Amino acid sequence: MSPEQLARATELLADPAWTITAVAKELGVSRATLYYDIPGLRGRPRPARKATVTTGR
Repeated sequence: MSPEQLARATELLADPAWTITAVAKELGVSRATLYYDIPGLRGRPRPARKATVTTGR
């Protein structure tokens, strides 16, 4: 990744609304490239899932 791409990826990943997949697509790189080039990316917390409501039968 170029220094510009790395800076942009770091900026986007600071926003929890951006997923790793979306950032990779935005920058035109693979997710593996992001994991390889950005230290500490593996420890990034996942966004909370919305609560689901189940109906009983």
